[in-house]
Amino acid sequence: MRAASVAYAVAVQLQPADADAYRLYGVTVRATGDTATALRAYDAALTLRPNDGLAYFSRGNALSGAQERIGAYRLAVRHLPAHYGARSNLVTMLRGEQRAEEAGAVMRDWARASHRIKGGPSTLSPWLPVDSSRRPRLATTGEPLTCPPLPR
Repeated sequence: MRAASVAYAVAVQLQPADADAYRLYGVTVRATGDTATALRAYDAALTLRPNDGLAYFSRGNALSGAQERIGAYRLAVRHLPAHYGARSNLVTMLRGEQRAEEAGAVMRDWARASHRIKGGPSTLSPWLPVDSSRRPRLATTGEPLTCPPLPR
């Protein structure tokens, strides 16, 4: 995974307005154990593309607090309703927090959504275009997004 994280670090440097590069950089550095850097990369991806269900899902997987994870998975499901992992993780987290009624509601919504969106346009293009003409900033702090340093 280290080689992949180096490749995505280069991708972020070459394409600083590419939300996918930040998200995938986060996935690869999380796999090496660097959760803090991964969370920052997911935040950068979400700053560039606030409705990125995959970034919310990845962020939920990296968070440690149950309530934070539930929130991230809810946002992932909202923006990417057909994502099996996001719904499954949300239901698992709700059940683990003794919130069976909410878990049941998510399951019922899942059953309805699977019939409604199967192959529909919402599953093919869930993102809005990004205006790359301005320098992106972190939504949480307003700081300019910085490219990660290349590992040595």
